[in-house]
Amino acid sequence: MPRLFWVELQTRFGNQYYVKDHGEDGAVLDAINSVKICLERGGCQVVPGLAKEQYIWTLCTSILGGLVAGFASVPRKEGKVISIGFLALLSPLWGMLFGIFGLAPIISRTNDLLPLFKNGLAFTAAGIAGYILSQTLFSRYEKPKNT
Repeated sequence: MPRLFWVELQTRFGNQYYVKDHGEDGAVLDAINSVKICLERGGCQVVPGLAKEQYIWTLCTSILGGLVAGFASVPRKEGKVISIGFLALLSPLWGMLFGIFGLAPIISRTNDLLPLFKNGLAFTAAGIAGYILSQTLFSRYEKPKNT
């Protein structure tokens, strides 16, 4: 297993907060169980399991990515429902926030589908909220129509 695995193992199970919450025995046993799981798999690049702080970080980045996508998809011309051009233009930003920081840590550390579903739902809800929010915010700045 790479050096990064051992550093992450130490920082996850060896910090004072984890030891305070789970006790010294619990921290040692959890670290040993993580190493055991990785040895059974034939090695790991990262420590298996998703820490609470890590999941909160992935959820926050998914929400931020959804907001960016929602704001980017607001149409700039009348008669359009969505602006595919701006959505595509900003896709590296919201794609990295959602894909790399929101989903990849979950996929690489656990097989659970629930965190993936929650992050996908949070991304979608934030996208819709960003779209609606930007529609209401920017609607008052439109040019008056000649009648």
